[in-house]
Amino acid sequence: MNLPALLGAAAAGSLALGVIAELVARRLLVQRDRWFVHRPFARRDLHVSREALPRLDPIATFRANRDGERGDPVPPAGTERWIVAGGSAAECYYLDQDAAWSAVLQRDLTERRGRRVHVGNVARSLIPTRTIAALLHRSLRHFEGLDGIVLMVGASDLVAWLERDTPAELPAPAPIEELDVSAYAEENPTGTFRWTHPKALALYRVARRTAARLSSSVQVRENAGASIAKHRARRAAATRLVDEVPDRTGLLDAYRRDLGVLIEVCRSFAPRVVLVRQPWLEREFTPDEAAELWNFGNRSPYRGEIDHYFTHRLISELMSDIDRVTDEVARDLHVESIGLRDVVPTDFEHYYDFLHNTPRGAEVVGRALGAHIANGGAADGGSPAGVEAGRTRPA
Repeated sequence: MNLPALLGAAAAGSLALGVIAELVARRLLVQRDRWFVHRPFARRDLHVSREALPRLDPIATFRANRDGERGDPVPPAGTERWIVAGGSAAECYYLDQDAAWSAVLQRDLTERRGRRVHVGNVARSLIPTRTIAALLHRSLRHFEGLDGIVLMVGASDLVAWLERDTPAELPAPAPIEELDVSAYAEENPTGTFRWTHPKALALYRVARRTAARLSSSVQVRENAGASIAKHRARRAAATRLVDEVPDRTGLLDAYRRDLGVLIEVCRSFAPRVVLVRQPWLEREFTPDEAAELWNFGNRSPYRGEIDHYFTHRLISELMSDIDRVTDEVARDLHVESIGLRDVVPTDFEHYYDFLHNTPRGAEVVGRALGAHIANGGAADGGSPAGVEAGRTRPA
């Protein structure tokens, strides 16, 4: 056989091997059915906007482990292991990894136990309670040795309802097995594989994960959170503020139902479930303080024009309703519930907007949860033992 023929045969053979490898990779990805909330071994640094978020650290690091948690490497078998799930207040997106309250909780429990405790974070912003149930149903299958799950949920359901302009009735939900959660799982087996682009190949996904595990490179995002300044200006300029909603029953009934589903999913993976009733910045705002706040419109500020915003008095009232339903469901289903409204001071040292904590606020949240978990849970669902609460909300 002459040289051109040999080269042609070699090229054909290489192509055939590549096709076979791609088909095998596709089959394995689908068969393994592995869902990861965060891309395993992802590393990124957010350079936080000093104009929009001056109370936060200038750099917020993010490091994911092999299970797709934001947190330390997956611990060895036998280590006490917890995860935190929920919406943006649990995710702590703009906070440095060590400042997030999940990391504070890990340090606090490790100190109290006198041995290593692992707490990973799989929370995502703007994820409704039922979608969290579907996401955990898929993503926790490969987790080993979970001792407990901490949930901080409800605010995302409220925000989604407001951004639909407060419908009186909500559509019947799909079973969690049928919900599409691919938008909340950075790595998953879904999607269409194509031969037309390298990044659409299964082999690309495999190579990307391998490279992430072996590489020490860090993705950098500059001026993170800068859009919040624009959103604040839009709310401050709003001419229409809505102070009442005609009927919140549909929202609360749907939340009650979906929270029950989420708790049952969590119980299938861990022996202990702790519901954290999310605190918020409840106070009488001065004009300068009100200018710090930005959300709660009848549309997402990231998608199109907003016709009107809802008053913070109304939002506090609705958050109180969410808080009440959370505690009722916890009592009905016999899971732990901890309220933090009287624990986290309601000022701009502990919050950087209506729902999200500064590092100082996250420190209070993490320590309060550590006391609650270490003491076996508060029997009455109230403030955790061992934490100096102090009533800080205005009378």
